[in-house]
Amino acid sequence: TPTGRQQLAACEAFVIDRWTIRDAAELPTEDAFRVLHVVSGALSLDSHPPVMLTRGDTCLLPAGLEAVRVRGSSVVLDVHLPV
Repeated sequence: TPTGRQQLAACEAFVIDRWTIRDAAELPTEDAFRVLHVVSGALSLDSHPPVMLTRGDTCLLPAGLEAVRVRGSSVVLDVHLPV
C-alpha cells in the first residue's frame, strides 16, 4: 500500500490527493479516470508494456481499470472525481 495519502483539495468537481509512495503500492481507481503527476522521484506503472514516469511527468489513467500497481519511490499528485 502507499506509505501515505494526504488530501490537498476537495470540492464537488474534483479531489487532489498527494501520495508518498515507497517501494510498491496499489492505487485505487474507484471506476473513474485519474490524472497522476509525479512531483518527485520516479515510478513505473505495472502495465503492458510498463510505463516509467519521472519528476514532471503526467499520466492519464482511464476509467474501468480495477487498480493500478506502481513501483518506485516518489511523491505523486492524484487528481480524480469525488467518490
